[in-house]
Amino acid sequence: MSMFEIAMAQQDASISDFDEMRFVHHSIPKY
Repeated sequence: MSMFEIAMAQQDASISDFDEMRFVHHSIPKY
């Protein structure tokens, strides 16, 4: 699994917690 896939899975598990992280993800390609 790539870091992107892991991030997507985590977002799906807890959208409210990763809502802000999701926004940052688009700004920081490293994640």
